Amino acid sequence: RNRITCVGLLGAVPTPTSEVPVIGQNYFPYLAVPGVSPVTRFDVFPGSPAVAGGDLIVFKGNYTVAGEGKTGVFFRDPLSGGGVLPVQLIANSNTVIPNLPTGVAGVPFGSTAPPSAASGLAVFAGFDNEESPTYGGIYLAPLIPNPTLTTLIGIGDPVPGETNATFNRFGEALSFDGRYVAFWGAWGEETVTLWLDCPTDGNEDMLAYCREFYGDNYPVSVPANQGIFVADTKTGV
Repeated sequence: RNRITCVGLLGAVPTPTSEVPVIGQNYFPYLAVPGVSPVTRFDVFPGSPAVAGGDLIVFKGNYTVAGEGKTGVFFRDPLSGGGVLPVQLIANSNTVIPNLPTGVAGVPFGSTAPPSAASGLAVFAGFDNEESPTYGGIYLAPLIPNPTLTTLIGIGDPVPGETNATFNRFGEALSFDGRYVAFWGAWGEETVTLWLDCPTDGNEDMLAYCREFYGDNYPVSVPANQGIFVADTKTGV
């Protein structure tokens, strides 16, 4: 079966000119970061992409503008339009977080997570600050250019089944079937300590790195209050 490049790092290859002869086609503007001038390529695609409807790839992409790192969530149809349809934006570092509290305005996403997608829709987690989020949450978007984002659950929203508790952290990994979104969430300031050991099998370089810099009985703090939840995108429950 023929393989198709869905998105790559060639979005900023210069246009061929008579002064710089080229062999074959080497200009791929449809792989460039959308909405950025001058033409800019992606630097890396963190995490796993998702496929929606069998012909749309949905992904996270990082890129650089004027020396500053940027990030976003995008999609592309690599099959239609002769295979040259451009990458489309869902949300990026210039997108203002939709569910900011009253009195707060203009705060953009500082981080976005790899999306999950199904049935022409995508979901993703995005925050003002990845390590210590104050604003953000989990969002739903139709796979159309520059879509309106719907907040499914946000930082500061109440935790179901708990009294006077609000979410202060969400995991990046989401599971989505086109209607229901499963996600990890945490609340409160309490933590517990876990003691981690290096694995005993796997990649030798990773094992050596773990033994050198961490070793066994390495302490990590995790939220004491956490769980797995499901949001219904149809009802909002």
